[in-house]
Amino acid sequence: MTDQRAAVGASNAQRGIWAFLFYTLVGPFFGAVAAGLLLLIAVAGGFAPQPFSGMAIGDAFRQIAPVSVAAFVWSAVPATLTGLGVLPMILLTGTVGPITAAVCGVLAFAIAVFMIPIADTGLMAYMAFAAGLVAILVRQVLIGGGILRRV
Repeated sequence: MTDQRAAVGASNAQRGIWAFLFYTLVGPFFGAVAAGLLLLIAVAGGFAPQPFSGMAIGDAFRQIAPVSVAAFVWSAVPATLTGLGVLPMILLTGTVGPITAAVCGVLAFAIAVFMIPIADTGLMAYMAFAAGLVAILVRQVLIGGGILRRV
């Protein structure tokens, strides 16, 4: 079954440009949302890192905005790297698979941590996993918008 909404007549280069823009602009937004949710989950689960350990859930809600803004700003680098990582596949085939997108997201996160270090709070594995999920989510937005073809 073919997806009739896929950009008819769009070249792979056009798909690549739009995909890169979406990864660099929408990706940090999803990353900021994920950071806020990760903070709430960590506080509610009792495994939040310093300075959030022992924090009441109400206080965690007040910390969502500063944590999310910091995540939005910092995630511009891994989002750009993810966009660059999926770009060759999109230029060749007009789409990117979910596993490829996730791997690019996790690797971009790891590279960004070395480029712009963040405090090791014991949640690096969770944040890397979230980066992979964000990359898959952006891919789904691109497919839903008719920019990329379904695999």
